[in-house]
Amino acid sequence: MNSSDFKIGLLKSYGYLSGYIDQADFCIYNKALGTHNFGKAQTDAYVQASEIVKLINQKNQLVDLSNVLTNALNGLTEEERKLLVLRYVKGQVAGDVMVKLGLTKGKYYVRANKALENFEKHLKYDGVDEEWFKESYSKKPWFRRLINFANDK
Repeated sequence: MNSSDFKIGLLKSYGYLSGYIDQADFCIYNKALGTHNFGKAQTDAYVQASEIVKLINQKNQLVDLSNVLTNALNGLTEEERKLLVLRYVKGQVAGDVMVKLGLTKGKYYVRANKALENFEKHLKYDGVDEEWFKESYSKKPWFRRLINFANDK
């Protein structure tokens, strides 16, 4: 994964993070119901508690990543933020983004590259770079599945 892929991958996954967080809350709730014998399966309390803690940790990691990405996007100019959100978070094709923002092809690509550079600067300011991401997230199978899903869209 090169630096551009890393930034674009984060932007593409950003639009899905709130849904993943909601899904984690739902799973935590259902696991908690199981501790009160409201669930179908009877498992011991230690197993149930460890599964709940694991889900809570995953949810917290998603919340942390969402906050980092939100901060980086908020540090951009309004035009940069719109361009990146339309293109990568919402997945619109470059031509549609150009029309919506009233940009020529040349201006679009210059501004898109500059917006990605500025996005990366804001990420680095918060201590986020490709190596941090690999260590903190992308080595985790549960997170790779989420990112792969987002990047396939």
